[in-house]
Amino acid sequence: MFKDIKPRIPKNYAHGRYYDMEAKLINIDEWRLVGEGGVGKSYVNLEDDSLFLKLNNTAVSREHAELEYLNSKRFCTLGLPTPGIYDFVTDGTRYGYTGEFLKGKKSFASIMAGNPSCIDQMACRFAQKTRELHNTMVDTSNSQDLMTLKREYLGDMSFVPKDVADVVSGYFDCIEQGYSCLLSDLNPGNLILYQGKEYWIDTGASSYGNPIIDFASMYMVLHFMPLNMSKDLFHLNHRQFRLFYTKVLQYYYGKAEIDADIMDKIRKVALINCCSAIRFQPSSAPLFIPLLRNQTLRFEAIRILASLKRQNK
Repeated sequence: MFKDIKPRIPKNYAHGRYYDMEAKLINIDEWRLVGEGGVGKSYVNLEDDSLFLKLNNTAVSREHAELEYLNSKRFCTLGLPTPGIYDFVTDGTRYGYTGEFLKGKKSFASIMAGNPSCIDQMACRFAQKTRELHNTMVDTSNSQDLMTLKREYLGDMSFVPKDVADVVSGYFDCIEQGYSCLLSDLNPGNLILYQGKEYWIDTGASSYGNPIIDFASMYMVLHFMPLNMSKDLFHLNHRQFRLFYTKVLQYYYGKAEIDADIMDKIRKVALINCCSAIRFQPSSAPLFIPLLRNQTLRFEAIRILASLKRQNK
């Protein structure tokens, strides 16, 4: 039922242009590994520690890496605080980019993990910076809105059962068109504090659209992923991350109780994201298909089992 599908970039992404930029060849021996994520690794230059390198894993296509680089460069032109982005590079097999390294930076996630009593304060600050982000308009002539990209990426959704595809397809139309700048991967790990000032990082998937789309990625981790996933990603346990997310929404919307309509739309976009996860990693289907079918008890049982397996690794 679930066939392996390689990740792809929609053919008409960025007005149908595949970019074929020249990649600057780098010597990986000149860089020191400082971090590792799900799709790549981060390095700092041995001779100049103000230089940062992000290299994607070999499974990430060159086209995807180029688009990530171009999105990051485009984000730098918006006037929002973010480290500089320099060259598109390769070590011969992997592709990525170099940029400015802010030595001594700390993410909001690591700050809260070290001092949980400041979660409310950091949530308020995060909400303020997110509002600034979403109040920034982008040049729509050189990018596509994020919901259109999601629709194109999922295609006819033949990789999920038809009953699931029919339901999720209807979710796209419930989100009003927006023109706000979106990070696409909004989370407390991607807002950092450096010398008293906030900076957005990991902007390679940035686009534009309805602000609700940004909140769906955090909602997915909180409500749909294994219970200990927030600890792995953001150094916060599930209770701490739930508190942070709730507070961010309250400060962002200026309400103690968020409108049910807003939460419903956030949840529907998060379910679209679940389909994207299956598209990218078919092995996640056994977890998400019961959720997408609203089989609550079955989903929760699988979610708990997945959490226990992760703990025992």
